[in-house]
Amino acid sequence: MRLFALPSAIPFVLAVALMAAGILANTGHAQQLAPARIAAVVNDTIISTSDINHRVGLLLYGNEAAGNDPAVVDRARQQVLRRLIDETLVRQAAEDDGISVPDAQVDGALSILAAQNETDLTDLEQDLARRGIPIRVLREQTAATLRLQVMAQRRGRGQIRVSDAEVAEEIARQQDGAGETEFELAEFVISIEPGMTEADARAEAERAVASIRAGERFGEVATRVASGLGETDGRLGWLLQRDIDPEVVDQVLALPTGSISEPIRTTRGFAVVGLIGKRVRGQADPEATRLQLSQLVIPAERIESVGRLRSEIRSCADIEAFARQVGNRQSGPAGQFALRDLQPAIRARVEDLPLNQLSEPLRQGPALILVMVCAREEAAPPPLPESDEVRGQLEAARVDRIAQRLLQDLRLGAFIDLRL
Repeated sequence: MRLFALPSAIPFVLAVALMAAGILANTGHAQQLAPARIAAVVNDTIISTSDINHRVGLLLYGNEAAGNDPAVVDRARQQVLRRLIDETLVRQAAEDDGISVPDAQVDGALSILAAQNETDLTDLEQDLARRGIPIRVLREQTAATLRLQVMAQRRGRGQIRVSDAEVAEEIARQQDGAGETEFELAEFVISIEPGMTEADARAEAERAVASIRAGERFGEVATRVASGLGETDGRLGWLLQRDIDPEVVDQVLALPTGSISEPIRTTRGFAVVGLIGKRVRGQADPEATRLQLSQLVIPAERIESVGRLRSEIRSCADIEAFARQVGNRQSGPAGQFALRDLQPAIRARVEDLPLNQLSEPLRQGPALILVMVCAREEAAPPPLPESDEVRGQLEAARVDRIAQRLLQDLRLGAFIDLRL
């Protein structure tokens, strides 16, 4: 199971844009729009049902099954409404403070998003338009997160600065526990919102788990179920056992790498945890070992020839020569892969396989596949944290905390009239 496809370090300014991950997939939800009505009034600003419909279409892109599930769509509408309220409050406060976000900055964030989806900004805009989603919807999302970040930086000037002593303390903390197992985790929580029962929240968490196990990436689901402005795709990073939430730690310890938990009842709601990887702190991550593979593909009815082929073919060059000789285009170089990215059946055959030796055969329909490891590159131990990197991490965390406090203050001081 692939939990994530995005890099492990996701910039705060792109947190909102990640709601469009998988944006190039097909869904018809955005086309099914009802006539616009007033959904909410935030101070003196109206949020319409049309605004909500566009955002729901964007939020559920790449998940046609979710778009056809009334319960998922209804929860998505509530999540989108809460988010639009937050965005409206931030936009109003930014205007009062004279804060604006240049179009070029929004374009830059969207260009990174487009590149992550192996396209460019022009094609992204055209793809959205074909599915009835104006590009302004994605621009407004991105601008909202950028505004919140700028406001948090301004209002927290005296609180954001990190001292050299704090950097040194954090470096020592990260180096602490050398030799202990640490876990790379991701998590999302289905909270029990007003109007929901505990059974409703559990059912929603179970649907989310089913979506991931059916092939949707953990990060996409985590982003979809997130309610608040600035929430990300659920990555928690590398944690020692003592740093894991006590309410979920027992389930984490029982998880195989690359798997997810069942919904876990916690004080925050129903948590779903994904275990991305494990390693020993201060040592190389064995899951990051890279293997250069070649494959030999033969018809399944030739299984009696496997022993002879395994004795005659003693190198990856031999596989290529064999493929040329018999005109077998399916055989030959397969590429380079991290151990964690291999399918379980392939991994079981090659993880401890000596170089230049064919594996035991794997049956794939009418064919047998024998895999050879041409080269193995062990991962290097993680580098010691640099002071500037740690300072940036601490400052970004403080900006995030200030941003969430700012949102809470804006909500408390606002007039919000819900019409749905």
